[in-house]
Amino acid sequence: VEEAPNSAGGDADPSPEKLAIEFKEQGNDFLRKKNYEQAIEAYTKGISACENPEIRGRILGNRSQAYRRIGDMKEALNDANQAVKILPSYARGHLRKAYALRELKDWALCQEAIEYALGIGLDFKDNDEKNLKALL
Repeated sequence: VEEAPNSAGGDADPSPEKLAIEFKEQGNDFLRKKNYEQAIEAYTKGISACENPEIRGRILGNRSQAYRRIGDMKEALNDANQAVKILPSYARGHLRKAYALRELKDWALCQEAIEYALGIGLDFKDNDEKNLKALL
């Protein structure tokens, strides 16, 4: 993974948040191209770059997805758990947790995670709520 491009208009020292977002975007590009290992590496750099829970939680959720794509469900679950712990309002993190639990065949915890996520009034994006309900 390359160093994060500096999109801050030439700032020699971007803020930790900007740096984390740049690594997240780089990881997202790798994920779309199915370069999962490179996505994981970029997300890991983004997670290390800043402590902001809003940014860090979403990057953890994205890295969870990349781990899921390579079949590492334990790491996928670990990242999803961390994401929803530090950013409980992150609906997609709850979805990724449920996916990982399903793949690990932990049906009881999967159902519990889904019911919890559906019961706390999260702001779901796109088809996330439909996908979550489909796991029941």
